[in-house]
Amino acid sequence: MKKYLILLMILFLSQMAFPKSVNIVFRLDDFRLVHDSVNEKIVHLFMKYRIPLVLGVIPCDDNENLKFDSTNYFLPYLRDRVHEGLIEIALHGLNHKKMTPFGEMKGLCLEEQFRRIKKGKTLLESIFNIPIVTYIPPWNSHDENTVTALKRNKIYIVSSSVYDIWLESVFYPMSLDDYNDLEPVIFNDKDFGGVIVVMLHSYDFILPSSMKECENVLVNIKKLPYVRFYTFKGIEADSIYVNNIQSDDQIKQNLLSKIMRTKGYYIPVDVHYIIQILNALIYLIIFFMSYLIVQMFILKKHKHNLYQYEILFFCASIVVLSTWYYLWGPLKLLLIDVLLAISLTVVFRFFKLYDTSVQFKIKKK
Repeated sequence: MKKYLILLMILFLSQMAFPKSVNIVFRLDDFRLVHDSVNEKIVHLFMKYRIPLVLGVIPCDDNENLKFDSTNYFLPYLRDRVHEGLIEIALHGLNHKKMTPFGEMKGLCLEEQFRRIKKGKTLLESIFNIPIVTYIPPWNSHDENTVTALKRNKIYIVSSSVYDIWLESVFYPMSLDDYNDLEPVIFNDKDFGGVIVVMLHSYDFILPSSMKECENVLVNIKKLPYVRFYTFKGIEADSIYVNNIQSDDQIKQNLLSKIMRTKGYYIPVDVHYIIQILNALIYLIIFFMSYLIVQMFILKKHKHNLYQYEILFFCASIVVLSTWYYLWGPLKLLLIDVLLAISLTVVFRFFKLYDTSVQFKIKKK
């Protein structure tokens, strides 16, 4: 047992010793191809520091007419940055109109979803003269028809909410919706490497100070040697992926993740498993420590017998499985862990499942 613990600690420390790259994607949603001074300032800010930016573009108005101002001076600049690879254009629905109680697409028939996606994609491709391969679902909702419609339209990358998991596509869920949270998240988890997707909207920059605050964040993280910036196309091209295991980890935080504050950070799967194993060991240690402390007061000097060892092993297995499969939240599991240890000693005492020989010998100085 000691050997296995040492091996796990070596693996864990090896991850800590060699910092991995932190991969960041900034996503600006609800972008329209008309003059908008706030959106334009946001784009200029990111381009000033040559930090890639994904624009979730809504091509049409409520009547499905192209919302596009060909005389807008900003569009040629936007096209140049797109072809330079600093900006990626993603389809954010056809018109972002709520067609069903779930959103724009979910609940519509396949033919209608295919039509809406195809029309939006075709319009954006005609404006920017590049293939559109990324989709950001309005209201973070989809169904099987959405998946099929995207595949038929050759859109293979999706960025949605962590609660709207896409197993059928290359999936990069949003992890932060406030740029002010970015620096603490990076500093807390920089040793593990992973993916951070930051969602932005123009209304995040309503306050006069917002643009300056965001610039300070960009300046600070730009200096960090382990930080890399991507578009979704770029991060996929470098084979850096997020899967359902990492998404589950964001939804169901364990105790160790809570201590390390990894919320909003999609750590690699191998690191995830190391954290999961260590997390199970933490709960096991807490369980046995609680049991040993309480038994000194309830069982006192009574020695364990075979029945107790069997029951203890069974309860320890329950602790490990409930930790591994996130059956309860981290704090609730901690409480159950301690209560289980206490109740065991009470049960052993009540049913007299112990031997009468002395377990502990206290040496007097």
